[in-house]
Amino acid sequence: MDPASDHSSVVLYRAPWVIPVTSPIIQDGVVAVKGSRIIAVGLWSELSLVYPDNQTHHCSGLLMPGLINAHIHLELSIYGVVPQENAESTMCDWVRSLLHKRMTADYAEKEINTAAEQCAKEQYASGVVVLLDTGNNPLPQFTAKIPEIYSLLELLGPTEKATDVMSGILNNLSTEKQPTGHAPYSTAPRLLQNIKEHTLKKGTLFSLHVAENPDESLLLFQGKGCFFDFLQERDALDGTFPLPKDRYLSVIDYLEKTHILDDKTICVHCVYVNDADIKIIAKKRSHVCLCPSSNKFIGVDVAPLKAFLAGNILPALGTDSTASNPQMNMWHEMELLRREFADVPSATILAMATIAGAKALGRETDYGSIEAGKSSHFLGVEDEKISTATCEKELLDILTSIEKPEKVTHFNDHLAG
Repeated sequence: MDPASDHSSVVLYRAPWVIPVTSPIIQDGVVAVKGSRIIAVGLWSELSLVYPDNQTHHCSGLLMPGLINAHIHLELSIYGVVPQENAESTMCDWVRSLLHKRMTADYAEKEINTAAEQCAKEQYASGVVVLLDTGNNPLPQFTAKIPEIYSLLELLGPTEKATDVMSGILNNLSTEKQPTGHAPYSTAPRLLQNIKEHTLKKGTLFSLHVAENPDESLLLFQGKGCFFDFLQERDALDGTFPLPKDRYLSVIDYLEKTHILDDKTICVHCVYVNDADIKIIAKKRSHVCLCPSSNKFIGVDVAPLKAFLAGNILPALGTDSTASNPQMNMWHEMELLRREFADVPSATILAMATIAGAKALGRETDYGSIEAGKSSHFLGVEDEKISTATCEKELLDILTSIEKPEKVTHFNDHLAG
């Protein structure tokens, strides 16, 4: 018998709704899995005839792709939430509080790693299958059931002296460590370029906090604002900032002209960008990751989602860290976007949490949608509200506004068992 025609090892997953994300929703649908891959997706009435006697798992809710968290800082989990002192506090005040907490805390490495692993476990339990983690220190291999982690080592330094030090570290990194920058306000131009050149040679991702606060532009182009004061307090100004006058039109324009933007670059936050910036990002085929809960917590503005969509950019979603996000839940990120952009279709918001993140992380051949050839790691989602849906639009509206489903099942766990 031709192994390809052997149906005996095919397992079926049936649900009242199957949401592939990249193709129409299927009512009373089924996903056929063989080993670690999906081999077919369709109507139960049709595929049950192709696989009449195969093992079938039933989900009373819906089947959908796993969530992709495209921006998180696991190593900050130990510090908990770092609140703003008052309504007038700036992002720089929050950064000061976070740094003070990190510098004065006396946590052992094991405690930091345990908290990071617990956060990763909670991400998995909520339905996240892949996350992009950025940190200043490498994390160990975790043993718990957690998402697939794409880990980046964040390097930063705002001065020429710091650039020399960090460039030396960069040149001596072991092959398994993948570096990235922090932000234009914290990483000098030469260091950003050195890191980017390193990632280009290795073919790895480059994730960067971009335009999260308007004072970033003030530092880069005018030599003032809260980030300028912040660096001055730490004796970290050496003439690197501000940049030469009249050379750059915006932070995004600066990143383009210094060759930071390409299809491996993920611009995180992107709150303070204009239409010209969005055109540049689209032209360079760079990715965008929005973190709405973190932005709201810190007190910055709302990222211009509709402008990104109008510019043919589908942003990914991230939670950022516990320091600026008490919920740390991708479902909450979707729900918040629903409230902030009531006229953006729910299908678009769900796509941001799935296929957009998969593409940003270069994992779209495995994750982000339910279709033949992709990983058999997908989700079963059950909630009393889902059972009341009478049409596809109503289903998607419910799914992107429930904040936290009653039950999330990873339908790949049978493979390990």
